[in-house]
Amino acid sequence: MNNSVLRLSLIILICSLYLPNAAYSEIKVDGRIDEPEWASSRSYQDFIVVYPLTLTKPRLSTDVKVLSVQEGLAVAFTCDQPEGESRTHTITRRDASRFDSDSVSVMVDFDATGKIAYEF
Repeated sequence: MNNSVLRLSLIILICSLYLPNAAYSEIKVDGRIDEPEWASSRSYQDFIVVYPLTLTKPRLSTDVKVLSVQEGLAVAFTCDQPEGESRTHTITRRDASRFDSDSVSVMVDFDATGKIAYEF
């Protein structure tokens, strides 16, 4: 990685997607995606770099799975991190708008209009 840190913002317009096979079991937030429901989730790998706004394909791949659950949505990220690639361990405020590390985000546009969304 060069001096600039790659930031990948993932935009998913959930309302425009059809999420088949809604899951009704408990998804554990434990860093694993081993529950059987993830096998039927929607998976996305076609992303572009938007920070900085180059619109290029990222150097490393990311796989995002989206699953409809009883409580709402479950989203799982699998981000490639090759062996020997430096990792950032920057400590920042919890809600800091800028920080020196790679990041992912999800934007949910409940109206599917592209005008208003919630970002996580």
